[in-house]
Formats: sequence, C-alpha cells, structure tokens
Amino acid sequence: MELVGREQVAGLLLTGGDTMESVCRRLQVSYIEAVDNIVPQVDVGRIMGKYTGLPVVVKGGFCGSKEIGKDIVRRIFLESAGYQDGTRRG
Repeated sequence: MELVGREQVAGLLLTGGDTMESVCRRLQVSYIEAVDNIVPQVDVGRIMGKYTGLPVVVKGGFCGSKEIGKDIVRRIFLESAGYQDGTRRG
C-alpha cells in the first residue's frame, strides 16, 4: 500500500484463511471489525490497525454465485464512499 498510497485503494478482497492471515500480518491489522455479510461466508468489515477504516471483504474459497465478484466490488466501493480515515461520513 505504501507504493500506491492508501487513497488509491478502495478496499480489499481476501479469499481463504491463509491469504487473509498473511495479508493482515503484512498490513499490521490489529483486528477486523465485522459490519455485515453479502451472502453466508462472504463477510464485510473494516480493518483496524495501521489502515484503520479500510473496507475489507473476506470470502471463503468456493462460496457465492457466479455474480459474487460483481457484488463484492460494488460493496467495497459503497463502503469506501461511506468511510474515510475510520470516520463515518454522511
């Protein structure tokens, strides 16, 4: 994230537990605050730690319909528009 800047990243999609753990360690995530889910095993949250407020969607490997990718991207942009620097806007 340091290469592109936080303001250039709308959010993250993390698939699978090993990937989630590795990325969270790398980004110095303290915890993920659960917000909602799109469908079962596709959870929406916000990162708390170095990048507090950054939206994240955590997805189990083989869950969701063939449209789930579109739903995830749409939700990341919605969450990103509603939060800046960990503070709810509007």
